[in-house]
Amino acid sequence: MGEIAGVGLVSHVPTIMMTKEQRYALNEGKEISLVTGLQEIRRTVLEPLKPDVVIVIDT
Repeated sequence: MGEIAGVGLVSHVPTIMMTKEQRYALNEGKEISLVTGLQEIRRTVLEPLKPDVVIVIDT
C-alpha cells in the first residue's frame, strides 16, 4: 500500500495548452506566469519527492 507524499491545489487556463509561440504572441512576447509557476512546482516539489504516481483531479 502506498502513501500520500503531497497534495496541491493549482489553477490552470486554456492558454497553457497552446504552443509556446502562441502564448508569447498573446502576452507581448513573454511567457505567461502560470507556465513558469507550474515548471517551478515540478522542479521544487515533484522532482525531489520522486513520486511513482501523480493523480490529477480536475473539476
